Amino acid sequence: MALSRSRRCSSDRSETSHTAPVSRRGLIPQAGAIVLYDDRIVLRRTAQGEWVFPKGHVEPGETAARAAEREVLEETGLLVEVLEELGSFSFRHDGHTYRVRMFLTRTVQATEEWPRHLGVDAFLVPWQEVESRLSFENLRRLWRRALPRLMVYLRPSRQS
Repeated sequence: MALSRSRRCSSDRSETSHTAPVSRRGLIPQAGAIVLYDDRIVLRRTAQGEWVFPKGHVEPGETAARAAEREVLEETGLLVEVLEELGSFSFRHDGHTYRVRMFLTRTVQATEEWPRHLGVDAFLVPWQEVESRLSFENLRRLWRRALPRLMVYLRPSRQS
């Protein structure tokens, strides 16, 4: 169901849920992904109009890699596989500090939910335009660091 029908994606939910595990340092763990879809990148546009990569909370007992795959599925309707870990970043929101581990992923399959997200809250963006679309500097820094690694997975004819 599209956002216009009152469904909220997981990153639009309050991130202060009492079920979210907290690390020993008081950081709330999250996981996210740069999603490669053929030769394009999947970006989300939040209800607030922010351009971001899919991400969300890590469930108790769940690995960060598995959480990234789950969040991509929930937020876009795409099944992905993790190719490699890209690093992490932290941010503060509503008095809480979140630590996000990011992964480079490749689309394995588009589920029946994908058409409900495509063009609504998930968009296929040429890799050359991703940095200029991202709303936050920490995501732009992550993108610049990840770009050389991403090029390994793009088809050689598509890199120009």
